[in-house]
Amino acid sequence: MLVYINTNPNTSVLKYDWDASTYDNISDVIESWGLDLIERLKLKGNEIVLDAGCGSGRLTKIISTKLPKGKVFAVDLDSSMIKLANERVRKISNVKFIQSNICDIELQDKIDVVFSNAVLHWISNHRKVFGHFWQILKPNGQLSIQCGGYGNLTKTLPVFNKVRKSLEFCNYFCNRKGESIWNEPWYFAKAEDTEKILKEIGFKNIEVSLENKVAKFHDKEDYFIFIKTIVLRPYLEYLSNDTLKNMFAKAVVHEIETNFKELQWKLDYVRLNIHAKK
Repeated sequence: MLVYINTNPNTSVLKYDWDASTYDNISDVIESWGLDLIERLKLKGNEIVLDAGCGSGRLTKIISTKLPKGKVFAVDLDSSMIKLANERVRKISNVKFIQSNICDIELQDKIDVVFSNAVLHWISNHRKVFGHFWQILKPNGQLSIQCGGYGNLTKTLPVFNKVRKSLEFCNYFCNRKGESIWNEPWYFAKAEDTEKILKEIGFKNIEVSLENKVAKFHDKEDYFIFIKTIVLRPYLEYLSNDTLKNMFAKAVVHEIETNFKELQWKLDYVRLNIHAKK
């Protein structure tokens, strides 16, 4: 049976929920990158896998079908993602859902594989998260991770920040003294820094690399929906209502359409690939 666990049921885990349904509908490109990670694992079928940051469960479901004698602990911090993922795989018996921060998740079993796709760049303290993964892995357990890496969105983020600093929106990102309250929520790590952390923790057979992966969209509307749902989410949390959020996202699209035509309609992703064994 499926098990859903909220590690802190008396508190709200996130101030803002993701739009899980929309995320699920537009995350084909993210899923395709995750499929490459899954294929590299060469699972035997009896492993215990941690899907660290399972999102809407698209990859969780695929992993579960490769583990007829194993199981998946699917962990995400966001309640709406967990709910949707739970609905997606409710008839699959070898998945346990846990709503928790992956940096301090406690599990009843040691893990053979820590799998994570498009998540770790949302966590600033990589030493802490890799150290925790070390603690929950079995001997010879492995990491198979991809996230945003150094240089991610180098061309695109200046456009977002130009809109953030514009007269139309700057006040929402400042306090009453006019001082900026904007904090970047991501950490795009360098390959050498990640390798150094993994070595110091004790991992072996370490392979860390950066890879350019441009995400291209069919048209302006697809691009708008994607950035509003995923990439712009940290900015939109500073805005108080849906009207302002839509205005901000539309201003970004207008800026690209007018002044940054080379970015129509794509995102200049750089992915950090991380593979290692305990």
